[in-house]
Amino acid sequence: MKIKNGFLKKTSMYFIGTLSTKMISILLVPIYAYFVAVNELSEYDYLITIASTISPIVFASIWEAVLKYGIKSKMDKAALFSTVLSFSFFMTLLTLTFIPVISVIKGYSESILFTALFIIVQGITMIWQYSARALQENKRYVIASVAGSVALIIIDLVLVALERLDFYGLSISYLISQILIAYVLETKIQLINLFSPAKISKSILKKLLFFSLPLVVNNVSLWLYSSGSRIIIKNMIGVIENGLYAFASKFSLIISLISMVVSMAVIEEAYSYNTIEEYKNKMSSLISIISKAYFGIIALAIPAIYILYSIAFRQTGYYESVDYIFLLLLGALFTALSNNFGSAFQVTDNTKYIFLTTLAGAGVALGLSFVLNKSCGVYGVLIGNAVGQFVMMLIRAIYAKRTTGLTINWFGNIRIFGISCIEYVALLALDNVAVQILTFILSMIYLSFEYRKELVLIERRLLHKEQ
Repeated sequence: MKIKNGFLKKTSMYFIGTLSTKMISILLVPIYAYFVAVNELSEYDYLITIASTISPIVFASIWEAVLKYGIKSKMDKAALFSTVLSFSFFMTLLTLTFIPVISVIKGYSESILFTALFIIVQGITMIWQYSARALQENKRYVIASVAGSVALIIIDLVLVALERLDFYGLSISYLISQILIAYVLETKIQLINLFSPAKISKSILKKLLFFSLPLVVNNVSLWLYSSGSRIIIKNMIGVIENGLYAFASKFSLIISLISMVVSMAVIEEAYSYNTIEEYKNKMSSLISIISKAYFGIIALAIPAIYILYSIAFRQTGYYESVDYIFLLLLGALFTALSNNFGSAFQVTDNTKYIFLTTLAGAGVALGLSFVLNKSCGVYGVLIGNAVGQFVMMLIRAIYAKRTTGLTINWFGNIRIFGISCIEYVALLALDNVAVQILTFILSMIYLSFEYRKELVLIERRLLHKEQ
């Protein structure tokens, strides 16, 4: 399949922006390992997770509608953004009023304040980021992401590594970095200048919410995967175990990073097709290529992360979390594929099916986690989470095929998955850096064979350019 230049350009742009954000999370791992106590990381991660769940509810995931109607619709831009800004301002004030209310009911704690602030900055930043994408300001999107990431690591180095503020340092750096992202975007897209009270439209707000509200429920259901796991671990297994889980989950960002970038471009690419037949023909080939790449990345990432743990974290309190990596990567992989299959529902305006499939997978994940955590501890939650995400992916794949004809080639994926399972069993049984390095080398050799056609094609294109 010949992939359009527009898709590749969007993917590369989003990759740079998202890479800076997610890679910073990975680069911060040594700071967490050597300067942050496990229980402090657990508390910070827990509040960020709660905020990430509540923020789409508070702001009704309205940024999803901004992207849809900002890109393709002939809707008046001033009316669109005036309506969105007025709605977001109202919801921000409403969130702030809940701080004293909850404090009276439960007693004031700094956790309540930080959670509310996290909710607000996440929602505002998402609105500005999606608005930039809707206005085709992709370069500014990248610049803002990089600026926020650089600010995060610098402030973390000062407040966490030097000042040793632990939870407070992590929280303050996160808030400042998110605010900076929105500010950098605003200097270019100038949403505030577009705002006009006279342009606020109830009909536009209804249209936006009609599209975005089903996605709110979907986002809440996704919480049952990520946040649900953390809450079960923290409350039913232990705070320390949740800290270990939070630390290990940073490495699953490898898949999340790539899938988030690709998913953003896939959705925009899907919206550009005029017919379901065109969508089916082009997206089936595209998603087949993407899915095989995901499986290959996991096969290399497993031994690579084991090597990293052995070299950098063996003497820290986080080392035992290395065995969580495979199941975390697996869950991230199934979620990535689910997002790509979910594009079929968005192009047909059947976003309610995204929610239903997510809810089904979440139910499986929670049910298994509750049952298995009693006998298997954190591994029970990890297994439940991975199985739930697999169920969500499978249902979406079946439904996407029935509604749009979307299909992919699974044979290569299954072969690579089998290799990944063998890797994990070997690394689990033999805690030795020499074995880990050997496994990585063998994986590279196998994948070179598996991707031989793709490698030959790349080589030919490179030789053609040189000529």
